[in-house]
Amino acid sequence: ILHWAIQVPAAVGNTVVPPRDDFSHTALRWIPEQRTFSTAPLEESRPCRVGLRPSDLTLVIHDDETEIASAALVGGSFDDAIDRTTTLLREHVDPTVGPLQPRRRDELPAHPVADGAPFTLEDAEAIEAIARSFANAHGVLEQLRVGAVSPSEVLCWPHHFDIAVLDTWSAPEGDPPLRYVGVGYLDGDPGIEEPYWYVRPDPGPGKGASLPDLPSGGVWHREGWTGAILTVHRLREYAGGDQANGLDAFLQRAVTASREIAGTAASSP
Repeated sequence: ILHWAIQVPAAVGNTVVPPRDDFSHTALRWIPEQRTFSTAPLEESRPCRVGLRPSDLTLVIHDDETEIASAALVGGSFDDAIDRTTTLLREHVDPTVGPLQPRRRDELPAHPVADGAPFTLEDAEAIEAIARSFANAHGVLEQLRVGAVSPSEVLCWPHHFDIAVLDTWSAPEGDPPLRYVGVGYLDGDPGIEEPYWYVRPDPGPGKGASLPDLPSGGVWHREGWTGAILTVHRLREYAGGDQANGLDAFLQRAVTASREIAGTAASSP
């Protein structure tokens, strides 16, 4: 249900936030002070963001210090949530805001909310656990940005509901093609149905390329896309009570290997 709830502020980003070439206007940011998944600043008559507070599934309009307005999603449908958000924006941000454009429903996981069921907090503990995992992941990814070449913001992409950072760099002489390494966390998807971390090089390795061993239970995923993955289950199994250091070891090794893979692949004829 949280995946569907974040589509409400995501619709604001898609419609109201000024477009960006990398489509980051459609993404959300974890804001620790507000504990919300929030848009980029709207840059309207009053600089603010629109966020979803997962602890109680409440939509919040806020700036860096103040909660300006809010509306609970619980008890209403997805369409109700979009309507309430539009009303709040017109009352507190810009009276000329037009209809919000959410993502197409057939692009999202099946859920009763998609068919008009109301948002509920029946799974409040699970929702809070997911939010806590994303908050922790945000902190880890912010640390990774320190050693990156040209990192993006730490962004939550509402389509797949992952939180990630993308590092970009060019060849030493500054010529294309660009190299990328994406690092992120998500709570599971149809391919890997449990929470996991990933490190993905682009360009990826050639078919059948030999890849290095990874610590802490990490493995290389090769079905559909190539990247290093570490499920939370395997992290607990291999690292025990030292999961923070186990995760750090995996990420450092996977990022180094992915940088080498991307650099080699981009330089190949």
